[in-house]
Amino acid sequence: LIDACHRAGELGVALDVLHRMTKKGIQPDTTTYTSLIATVARVPKSGNSRLHQQRQYGSKDPDMAFVLLNQMTQKRIPSSGKTYCALIDVCGRCGRSDLALKGLRMMLRQKKKEDRILKQRQTNAGWTPTNNRYREAERLNDEVGAWTAAINACGKSGRISTAIRLFHTMDRLGVTPN
Repeated sequence: LIDACHRAGELGVALDVLHRMTKKGIQPDTTTYTSLIATVARVPKSGNSRLHQQRQYGSKDPDMAFVLLNQMTQKRIPSSGKTYCALIDVCGRCGRSDLALKGLRMMLRQKKKEDRILKQRQTNAGWTPTNNRYREAERLNDEVGAWTAAINACGKSGRISTAIRLFHTMDRLGVTPN
């Protein structure tokens, strides 16, 4: 249902669904929050949108996307590359390349932390490279969308040299552009 709200650009309705879910004891997950974040800054497809009638936030301001990401963190719901892609895309839609870059830096800090934890687990559990190839490939594919969204946000705001630097940084960090 939240995905349908996302497709219709109905952030207000999507937030109501989230409230009803949690009230009934249904716990939101990464996909739920990623869809909510992606709905911020979407233009409602219906002329009689509850978003415009009830709530004005999120239409031109990515703050709601950061609030939702913060809620995820507080509830210990893991974010993914797709979550950051949605966050960064919202910033780009709002013409806020500065916040898009902030979102990218947040993702990179999270990745660094996860890599450190994974390395500790590998050391303690006798991990070998073949044991974890799928997770590595999945994470890199997940991450490329966030980089692409940041490059697009910079391009839309005329920050072409920053977009080019991001593209080269991707390669340097081993993220294959799509």
